[in-house]
Amino acid sequence: MTTFELSSALGLFVRRDFLPPPLCARASRRMRAAPGLDVTAGGNASEQARAALCVAPEAAVGEAVAGRLREVLPAVAAHFRVELAGVAQPRFLRYDKGDFLAFHRDRDDLSGAPAGGPRQVTAVLFLNAEAERPGEGRYGGGALEFYLPDLLPHAGYERARFSFPARPGTLVAFDARVRHQVRPVTHGQRHTVVTWFQEGSAAT
Repeated sequence: MTTFELSSALGLFVRRDFLPPPLCARASRRMRAAPGLDVTAGGNASEQARAALCVAPEAAVGEAVAGRLREVLPAVAAHFRVELAGVAQPRFLRYDKGDFLAFHRDRDDLSGAPAGGPRQVTAVLFLNAEAERPGEGRYGGGALEFYLPDLLPHAGYERARFSFPARPGTLVAFDARVRHQVRPVTHGQRHTVVTWFQEGSAAT
């Protein structure tokens, strides 16, 4: 069983080649050089939950990505057996060396209040490739990890993690209540698009 097949077996929604290579390359080129909005969250370095930059894409690229996400919404809704009203504005995130995202949920029903509004399903799109050695347009580290007990709650995998393989153009979507993190980037820049499929009137 390949890692992508295992991802599907764990309940993740996966679409390889969701974005064509030219679109990924165009978006990634912009993200390498463009200034970004610092979305670092937390206090001092030991307390931070996230460190990354949000970069504004070219208008045509942003529209193309948003359009593809709207097209796949019915399939995502059917996969997770939920009603979805729309998709949030995609966020183009750049993780430089040392940037990361700590374990968290995008929707926390356990506390009685969603962490980000009516988010049902989180979606991540990979724009560039992961590599062990530095190279143009590539990055090291930065693995997207899932807290396995949230995907297999009755399998006895306490504290186990599952790393999703990064491949340019791939879409992975998951229940927004699943805990996940991004490991620190060790070299290069990690370029991804993040959004949420939403319920209710807040969806766009």
